[in-house]
Amino acid sequence: MSEGLRLLESATLPRREMYVFTDCSRGAWAGTAPLDIAGSHPDVSVLYVDVGAEMRRNFAIDAVELGSEVISAGMPATVTVSASRAGPDANRAIAVEMLGPNGGYVRRAIKPVAWKEGAVTQVSFEVSGLEPGIRQGRVVIDGSDDLEADDVRFFTVEVGRPARVLVAAPAPPERAGRFVAQAIAPAALRKSGKSRFDVELVDVSKLDAASWDGVAGIVLVDPPPLQARTWDLLGQWVSGGRGLVVWLGPGAGDAARFNSDASERVLGGSIVRVWRSPDGGNFIAPAALEHPVLAAFRRVGDAVPWQDFPVERHWEFVPAADADAAMPVATYRNGLPAILEHRIGAGAVITFTTPASQAAGDPDAWNTLATGFEPWPFVMLANESLRHAIDTADDLNVVAGRPAVLHVERRDLPAVFVRTPAGEDFPAAIDQARGTITVTATQLPGNYVVRAGGEAGGLATGFSANLDASATDSARLDDELVRTVLGPAARIARTERELVRDVNLERVGAELSGWLLLLAAAAVAADWAVANRFYAPRSEPAPPGAAGGFPEPPPLPAAVEAAG
Repeated sequence: MSEGLRLLESATLPRREMYVFTDCSRGAWAGTAPLDIAGSHPDVSVLYVDVGAEMRRNFAIDAVELGSEVISAGMPATVTVSASRAGPDANRAIAVEMLGPNGGYVRRAIKPVAWKEGAVTQVSFEVSGLEPGIRQGRVVIDGSDDLEADDVRFFTVEVGRPARVLVAAPAPPERAGRFVAQAIAPAALRKSGKSRFDVELVDVSKLDAASWDGVAGIVLVDPPPLQARTWDLLGQWVSGGRGLVVWLGPGAGDAARFNSDASERVLGGSIVRVWRSPDGGNFIAPAALEHPVLAAFRRVGDAVPWQDFPVERHWEFVPAADADAAMPVATYRNGLPAILEHRIGAGAVITFTTPASQAAGDPDAWNTLATGFEPWPFVMLANESLRHAIDTADDLNVVAGRPAVLHVERRDLPAVFVRTPAGEDFPAAIDQARGTITVTATQLPGNYVVRAGGEAGGLATGFSANLDASATDSARLDDELVRTVLGPAARIARTERELVRDVNLERVGAELSGWLLLLAAAAVAADWAVANRFYAPRSEPAPPGAAGGFPEPPPLPAAVEAAG
């Protein structure tokens, strides 16, 4: 509308008109500031033409949520679908289809769904047997309706080998690092080949000598004071897009010995002293669950029993004073930081201020996070923190119209080719400094394929774009909200007759001839009624020859008669 108004302002014609065709839906107008076109453009005539449906009949896929965009080979891809129905109850299936090597979709799962009017239904699928690499698919409603844009949603997952992770703990590492190692790579999943991480336990004192080739993440469990050289190596390694997770504990010893300029550059702050809460009243108490490390807890919300895992001791951590400081992710009940994040280049460092290395029977244990009854919150924290730290932040699933950023390992390729859902190809340059591809032409919803080189030794990746949920929200605003948004003086035509009427009123003016004829007829009728009111009706018939009651003329003289 703003562009149309701008064009009309530059027009030289005396009459300026704008016609806005709208369905008056929530998706189009909800959250829009009230319009005041009459005040800002008094010389422009605006007519809104309501083309929305009064009685909607629609099946809609509102959202598709992936259990994870990156999964290990052998693990199923979890797809959760949220669907809604406008109209009477009905039965219709939802299916998951994967894109095959020949460019066609192959149906991998289907479930019948009982759609209820006005209700949101959730359906979950597990798609197994996916080959390593970038895999793309779509969720479709079996059948069609009047609004096909919300009958399909697209998704992309990356299937690969488990990420290699070093868990560095004090000797013997098998004892101090076992809780973290079991949490991120359970033995049952490792044996079945479904573990997300490939864990190697190493002595933290020999971390420098270990091979870091192909390692995506390092976990320091209760680290002692490290040499400046080790901290510098960790900082350089993390800045390349890798992840470091640190569980601070009693091994840090004295704060003065642990802290150094090198450690502060990596951690984004320093430890001060050990904070004690022997009464068991202190525990992790996140104020919000917006951070990616805590986002997985949103599924259970307030049901997380943080109070069942008291933290009796933890380090007081003070973020650095400059701009390059660690940011708190979650705090304890006493308000001090429990989890912090520090970004270094393209990588991240996640710091826990209490350890996960002490046995349940240890009288000097700082907490019961890993040893309490059913410690599933600890398992989720250990996994989500590591996943976030090593996440390369590829935009595998974006909203249509927003740019997608993909990381590439190949720096020898100058550009790649992007194939849109319509089958069109266009080139995209590789940022050699960052090793990324940025695709901005994502207006069309669907699966995008990114390729360079041949089938052997080439680059093959991709992403999916979906319309924002508001783009297909066709539920109508009530009349009061429509008037609030469009303005109380807005002219709205809902039928063809109203459209013709408003156009004629604007261009020709009101037709008055009919009203004038009616007024003239009314005047004649009134005159007739008033005139007859002053004449009395006849009571008896007039004699023959009488003319309207006037007296007869006198007889003529005889001479006159004789002459006649």
